[in-house]
Amino acid sequence: MPLHPRIADFLADLPAPPDGPLDPQILRAVEESQVPPLADRLPLHRVEDTVATTPVGDVPVRIYTPVETDSYGLLVYFHGGAFFLGSLDTHDHVARNLAKATGL
Repeated sequence: MPLHPRIADFLADLPAPPDGPLDPQILRAVEESQVPPLADRLPLHRVEDTVATTPVGDVPVRIYTPVETDSYGLLVYFHGGAFFLGSLDTHDHVARNLAKATGL
């Protein structure tokens, strides 16, 4: 099945990967270096860092409250990050925009 022309154009514009094996530590550092300062992020009513305790260990979570209200819905966003990239900070912009757009 051929790629949609817009997807093919997007892929053609991506830079070529570097030669040799990729270094996960370098990839993580580059991604973290692109996180904007807190003052430059989309403002919400409240953003709270906490920990979810699970049977296999604690997991850091961030709770986004877009507006002050008496009741809230819930949207859970999981980012696999290829299971070695990404953090609460690198995807903070995604979660903030989801919170604002959905009110959840």
